[in-house]
Amino acid sequence: MSVQVAHTEEIKLKLDGATLLFPIIGDPIAQVKSPAGVSESLQALGMNALCVPLKVAPEHLATTVQTFKNTENVAGIIITVPHKINTFALCDSATERAEFLGSCNMVRRNLDGSWHGDMSDGLGMVAAIANTGFEFNNKRALLIGIGGAGTAIAYQLSQQALTELVLSDARTEHTRLWAEKLQKHSSVKISIANAENMQNCDLIVNATPVGMTGFKSETATPIPLNLLQSHMTVADVITMPAVTSMIALARELGCKTVTGKDMFFEVRNAILQFLTNQDC
Repeated sequence: MSVQVAHTEEIKLKLDGATLLFPIIGDPIAQVKSPAGVSESLQALGMNALCVPLKVAPEHLATTVQTFKNTENVAGIIITVPHKINTFALCDSATERAEFLGSCNMVRRNLDGSWHGDMSDGLGMVAAIANTGFEFNNKRALLIGIGGAGTAIAYQLSQQALTELVLSDARTEHTRLWAEKLQKHSSVKISIANAENMQNCDLIVNATPVGMTGFKSETATPIPLNLLQSHMTVADVITMPAVTSMIALARELGCKTVTGKDMFFEVRNAILQFLTNQDC
């Protein structure tokens, strides 16, 4: 059986022996939507490059990353769950941000063939918040969830000109340790959430799965609803559903909002900037 390919002007994809590869690795990987968009963006920048999704089990991560290192046209890697911490450990160098967090979601090849890592989750959320017109100067922020994405967002928020960053997470000791760590590298007041300091914040960010499709209840919200006020900006990392219950309620009150899609659009921009050898 022969396979015939129609040669038309509609086929614009460039793929040849000089193509640079940027794998995106995770386990699972089927849910990832970015490879096509990243590939299109790279080629729109004039690069002969493709982003390809690869399912890599945790026990094969080190071998896979070393194989990429030995494959000279693999110019960088995009990392998703559950590999962000373990990939950081395989980097030869990293940005100050990635060093602080101990994790990375993007790695690029240096001229000498070594791997250099960075983390863009926090960059993406802060950029998406700024896109609403929110000004961080002299504002108070509440962050719910100090997990993988949450720590990256906490770090980036702690580098803004906030007066106070309030951290909320069910893991008390974990939250205390991160508050202390952040405080050593920030002039912003870092506090652990209580009934009093959660009130009257200017910015609320959810970095938990509460409200996500398939969670205990899609209608659940990560905060008491009486905390929401019309002057606030409210952000959520969740992408499914596109509009969570918290975001929907915030919009009803007249709040400015940031969805997970808004955040990850900016995360992708930061990844593209990093992979094309620009500082984020």
